[in-house]
Amino acid sequence: NSVGTGYSADGTFTTLTLATVDWNNSNVQEITLAADRSFTFTNGKSGGVYTLLINQDATGNRTVTWPENIKWAGGIAPTFSTVANVVNVVKFIYNGTDYIGIAN
Repeated sequence: NSVGTGYSADGTFTTLTLATVDWNNSNVQEITLAADRSFTFTNGKSGGVYTLLINQDATGNRTVTWPENIKWAGGIAPTFSTVANVVNVVKFIYNGTDYIGIAN
């Protein structure tokens, strides 16, 4: 059984509003930060594995605020690079309640 297979490049978010990642769109999504972003996730499937590619824009120094229902492997949220044009990759496993986050 394949859950949410495929790839979706969601483009660049340019406002300071909440970024909603809808896992029904794809299990792999890409976001370019043009400002500091807060995220929320919707439509995760229990047992689903999801990947989020987070690109810094040409300015860099953009930060991310994660949803409360992410539990990081090892118990500590990773520190991501804020260097301009860098890509950070994060994987999540959804257990029906929480997303277990693993940073690459």
